[in-house]
Amino acid sequence: MKKIHHDIEFTVIRKRLKKAGSIDEKISLLEQLVSLQPRNPKNLALRKKYREEMETLRLKKASKKSITVSPYDGIHHKRQVVIIGETNTGKSMLLNRLTGANVLVKDTPYTTYRPEVQTMICKGVSIQVVEVPGLFIGDNDAAKYRFIRNADVICLCMKNILDYDSAVEQLMKYSIIPVNEPLSIDNKQQKACGETVEKPAVVVSRDPNIEVPNLTVLDINDKDSISGRIFKLFNIKRIFLSLHGEIQDHPRVFPAEQEVTVYDFINNLDKRLIKRFKRAKVVHSDPSVQDAQSAGLEYKLNEGDIVEIVST
Repeated sequence: MKKIHHDIEFTVIRKRLKKAGSIDEKISLLEQLVSLQPRNPKNLALRKKYREEMETLRLKKASKKSITVSPYDGIHHKRQVVIIGETNTGKSMLLNRLTGANVLVKDTPYTTYRPEVQTMICKGVSIQVVEVPGLFIGDNDAAKYRFIRNADVICLCMKNILDYDSAVEQLMKYSIIPVNEPLSIDNKQQKACGETVEKPAVVVSRDPNIEVPNLTVLDINDKDSISGRIFKLFNIKRIFLSLHGEIQDHPRVFPAEQEVTVYDFINNLDKRLIKRFKRAKVVHSDPSVQDAQSAGLEYKLNEGDIVEIVST
């Protein structure tokens, strides 16, 4: 029997392959190409190449199927506080109060089954607030605890001391220790799984008279005290920009322990401004200092200072 050669068909399918979009379409066309018997030496060489490409795409497709997508993937922010606790301890209610959101609140356990993400503005600073599903003994949702490990501040909700003990037991299982100290450059850095991390934390409860070891307990209904404590735990320094006599709403934010000069502030705004810098006028956060201070690039700024830049 005479052997049939498929050079024309091979060329047609090759053109379709160049326009293929999805990985499934490419695999289908490659399967057709490697099953053909072209005579042209160039096509024979291409068929070998296409066989290798087909196997590579099959492996890529299989690996994509094996990856589990976490509901916490993609939740990032420069400043992040996570609301945690046993189920029915007021987490969703607190999220709504801090952010003005309208997340569903029910007495039914486990109403929150995925992270709820909102934003609060505190003293001009944007803070992401994330409520995670309830903690419980035996909970082994590694993605949830990995997310808590990487957050900046913890807000732990409880009805009673048993709720607190249960939540802390779960945190300790994943080497997370809530502490009363504010955030520092050291404990903001992500640490390897299994390495103990200390997380700045505040506890909120319907009964603020409950005492827990070494942590501040606040009334869950006292929004201002809670947001103020969260802000203090972030341990930040705000420097405001003044444009044409008007103070801008959103300050530039730096770690409180970082020394910040006028140069650092301008560089944070737009490094191109450095070349045109002439001087700065600084209005101090200290109310006892009434007059604006003329300042150069090396002038050190404090929390709450207002800077007006004079350019050439």
